[in-house]
Amino acid sequence: MLTDDFWDGDPRAAFRKGGLLDINPLGRTIKRRILYKPNQAMRDLHRKLIAHIREVRANHVSAVIAPVRLSPLKNVRVHRSGRFFLLFDFKSAYGHVDLDRMADVLAAFSPDLQSSHEQVRAFLQRYCFADEGGLATGAPASPDLFNLYAGKIVDEPVTGLLALYAAQGRRIQYTRYLDDLTFSAKKQRLGSSFRWRLREIFKHAGFELRRVDGKPPFDLRKGPIVITGLRVEWKGRIFVPRHFVQLFRSTLRQAIHLCHFEDEFSIEKMAGMYGVFCSALHREQPPTQLEQEVFALWRDYRKLRKLTLRSRR
Repeated sequence: MLTDDFWDGDPRAAFRKGGLLDINPLGRTIKRRILYKPNQAMRDLHRKLIAHIREVRANHVSAVIAPVRLSPLKNVRVHRSGRFFLLFDFKSAYGHVDLDRMADVLAAFSPDLQSSHEQVRAFLQRYCFADEGGLATGAPASPDLFNLYAGKIVDEPVTGLLALYAAQGRRIQYTRYLDDLTFSAKKQRLGSSFRWRLREIFKHAGFELRRVDGKPPFDLRKGPIVITGLRVEWKGRIFVPRHFVQLFRSTLRQAIHLCHFEDEFSIEKMAGMYGVFCSALHREQPPTQLEQEVFALWRDYRKLRKLTLRSRR
């Protein structure tokens, strides 16, 4: 529980504003973002705010829709038995978070804040929102604030809509991974009437879609789809897209050829890519020839790195 003086903030807390070229090797997208880099005092404020948000979300119904630690793989696994899919993603999601509604959502989750709306609003504007409007990209609490916000104004009405369909015998699975929304059903197609109702919910929440109608409905029997960067096949096989595996293979080959075994950034990058590569591998299924090659290169990379580091001591 936060103390009363927390919302007064800390005058030492500040952001350093800069640019970021955000490259997503899974989605093969490149975006230019304005990044807000916090100093230590700002990090301390956000750490306390994050702990508070996660505490109040733990007992709320929408927390089951977008858990704090939901990963792309966990998000996809919910839909492994589905056949018909509908995908939406919000355009500039952080930028469409409204300051007044964010303060209202925080108060809705924390009744003790209902009498301090203006103070909470001033805190959010000073310590959590970008100069351009919306949540600050790079602020530590932004993902948690966004999940809290979307949980209230998106997940709750969507869950209510799905309950109406369930009462008619039409069960539809729903998950949200930050600004990526996935709907799936085993037997019935997700028709235009359902899509229209969803768009009305998103419009009322103040979000824009990257595509006006979302991505076209998918039938897994007609081919695989990509959800939050992971490819899903009929019968539930989940795997990392081939282009990412090929990228990881070429990166490993280059590191071995150029003997890049001491640069900390390169080592961390390799470890991160290996973690993504392993995250969606099916232990009950034999690895493909490409996956076996990557495993062999990874073993060679680790062996040579150890030998190099040992010889330099």
